[in-house]
Amino acid sequence: MIREIAVVYVSWKDAGNLHEAVASLAQARSRMAADAPRVSLVVVDNGGVDAGGALRADLETLWPGVKILINAENRGLAPASNQAVAATEADVLLFLNPDTRAEGEPFGAIARAFAADPGVAAVAPRLIE
Repeated sequence: MIREIAVVYVSWKDAGNLHEAVASLAQARSRMAADAPRVSLVVVDNGGVDAGGALRADLETLWPGVKILINAENRGLAPASNQAVAATEADVLLFLNPDTRAEGEPFGAIARAFAADPGVAAVAPRLIE
């Protein structure tokens, strides 16, 4: 049984896109069934552009409880992704780019795909455009 899905974003100079992405995920999370797994959010600001804290405040408003990790310099996608993974204990990791937008409620389908077959190691949502 899937208890938690952690959404991971690695952001580099794209606060506007990140805001829209997180807003769409928050909307999708609000559509989840009561018995659905928990959905958490980890964001790595990979380049430390949030010096004034505006990004942090914005994301915390959109997604209370978000984990935000700030790197002073761009460490690269793979190291920053590993950094995000180390910050969560979720059963499932959903890596997204900040230019993605959620439509509908994707989390239930992801959890069902993993629950249907214990041998499943990866699931990819359908990408449009």
